[in-house]
Amino acid sequence: MAICPDCGLDHHPEVIEAVAEVEAAEVLAEGAEGAAHEEGKADVEVAKVEADRDVEVARINAKVEAGWQEARVAELEGKLSGMSEVLDRLVNPAAPEPAPEPVAVEPAEDEPPAPEEKPAPPVPPKKSKGWWG
Repeated sequence: MAICPDCGLDHHPEVIEAVAEVEAAEVLAEGAEGAAHEEGKADVEVAKVEADRDVEVARINAKVEAGWQEARVAELEGKLSGMSEVLDRLVNPAAPEPAPEPVAVEPAEDEPPAPEEKPAPPVPPKKSKGWWG
């Protein structure tokens, strides 16, 4: 191994290549750490956005479900009210209403008799002019 008297380094090609590789690996490692850190930040931001989206979708679904439930409850309450009304009628039938008594109307003698109605004269049949007439 020969050391250079000017700079104090070994100028063998294997050593020079190894030093360059080590320096390149160090630079890449530093860049990778920084990129991983930035990538980690981006992943966290994406996760936050996805979580916000999931929460908003859950809120919307809850509102839709609540509206559906309210409509269903109203429908069932209406059915229950109708059934209750029918049961009340079956259990406590109402007394039949008495039939109204007929009232006799006597014609007044001052009035002149109504004129007799004559039937209208028959309408003569129309003559057909053919198929399209």
